Amino acid sequence: MVGSSLLSAQNLEVRYGDLEAVRGTTFEVRTGEVVGMIGPDGAGKTSTLRVLAGLQRSDAGTATAFGHDCWSSRRRLHSQLGYLAQRFALYGDLTVDENIQFFAMMNGV
Repeated sequence: MVGSSLLSAQNLEVRYGDLEAVRGTTFEVRTGEVVGMIGPDGAGKTSTLRVLAGLQRSDAGTATAFGHDCWSSRRRLHSQLGYLAQRFALYGDLTVDENIQFFAMMNGV
């Protein structure tokens, strides 16, 4: 059964100087749903996820996770939500499981 809202974005915008990475993105992810973000490089997927994880401030719009604003509640959010970047964040000499265990240990999980 699909339940309450876990993540939401309303008219989300992210800019890097003159580059508009995310424009007017609106969606909701509810309890029990599995969602994927698909698109070409530069489509704004990573920027959107970084805002939802409380790692980056949006330029406009709102982003919430577990009912809290992603930016102003980012400290609380970091203990509730995991984010693993696709590139540049993993140690190549560790297995996937070892990388997860290492980062969990470093973050007190």
